Amino acid sequence: MRIKVILLGLLALVVSFAVSLYAMNTFWPVTVEKPVLAKLPPLPPVTRNSEILTPIAVSITALRDALDRAVDHILEMTAGKPHIFNLGHGILPQTPIAHVEQLLKRIRA
Repeated sequence: MRIKVILLGLLALVVSFAVSLYAMNTFWPVTVEKPVLAKLPPLPPVTRNSEILTPIAVSITALRDALDRAVDHILEMTAGKPHIFNLGHGILPQTPIAHVEQLLKRIRA
C-alpha cells in the first residue's frame, strides 16, 4: 500500500512537471524583441557662459555633502570631550584631495 502512494505521488510530480514545461513552451515568446531606442537630437554647442555638469560632478558633490554631515555628526557627539579623529583604515587612493583638505579644515576649526 505504501509503495502505491509513493509511486502515485511520483507520477503526479512528473506529470505536473511535464505540463509546466509544455505550458512554458507554448505561451512563452520564442524571440525576445529588443526595445527601440529613442533618437535624440544632438546637444547644442557649449557657449562661453555654459557650465557642463556631468554625473560624476553630481556624485562628487553629493559625497562632499555627505562627508560634511558625517563630520558634523562626529564633532557634535564629541563636543567638549577630548577625542582623536580617526580615519580608520586610511583614505582610498581615489578620494579627491579637495575632500581631504576640506575634512582637515573642518576638524581643525
